[in-house]
Amino acid sequence: MSVLLAGASLAAAFESARIDDGTALVSSLASPLAERGGDSAAVWCAVPTAADGAVVVFFHGNDGFVTASQSHPDGYVPSWAPRSAPPRAVGPAYALHALADAGPLRPIVLAPEVGVRDTANAAWATTSSGRFGDRSVDDALGSLVTDAVLQLRSLSYTVPDPTRVLVAGHSGGGRLIAAALPSKSFRGRAIDLLMLDATYGWGEPAEWLALLRDWQAHPETRNNRLVLAYLTGTGTQAQSQALLAAARKEGLPVSTAVWGAPTTEEMLRQAGLVGLAIPRGAVSHGAMPSQVLPLLVRTALLR
Repeated sequence: MSVLLAGASLAAAFESARIDDGTALVSSLASPLAERGGDSAAVWCAVPTAADGAVVVFFHGNDGFVTASQSHPDGYVPSWAPRSAPPRAVGPAYALHALADAGPLRPIVLAPEVGVRDTANAAWATTSSGRFGDRSVDDALGSLVTDAVLQLRSLSYTVPDPTRVLVAGHSGGGRLIAAALPSKSFRGRAIDLLMLDATYGWGEPAEWLALLRDWQAHPETRNNRLVLAYLTGTGTQAQSQALLAAARKEGLPVSTAVWGAPTTEEMLRQAGLVGLAIPRGAVSHGAMPSQVLPLLVRTALLR
């Protein structure tokens, strides 16, 4: 069953454009921070050949942005950011276009802007949940995917109707996943939620458990998966293990895996809640999208 919602493409905050044959930057009023205007409405997109209906939505963390163009394919500093920002867009930097090569899925990738200028801390940018935390928006995820797909088609990319969505939040990007837990975004559709060292206490434990119970209550969502990938010896480990223990206590399906172990891929193919412990030093926090996300995408269809 397609997860694509009916409707026309929304009015753009700036003109959407192709970057090359496989990537584009679209402007969408369904993007998380569209109400801020300008570059905040940007969604960096990657479209592989022979896309198969899978969609990866990637929420970046602090000190990231998504803007790129044909003349600046590796990124340009967005209008909302300080001029001192490094000209590095997360799509090219993390090679998100290569997720289609991880196999067996051939997903399109949508990386919406979630960064806002940070005036309180040393970081030049933090993240904001925007529409994903707006209780008046029933299905922020469905609206985002719908509008991006329609805009990509208008730019002459071949994009099939979405059939499965994987939502990844890296570091501060996990804020958006937690903010949308009470909404319809993650309910009633085939979905994987992938927290990449992003369990910083966002979202009440009861909200995470309620989502897991909802998945189990409906046959069409019992194969859904929530992965908590965390670095050992950090605060994200404590938060992840607390949620794993709470879910196990309720009798919900829980699996655990260790990065690099012989059974890692087998355990990651399990439905329900999956904890992935990554020993410190094996993968850095900043390398989670480029090193861990491909594994999580590769194991999604094989469950």
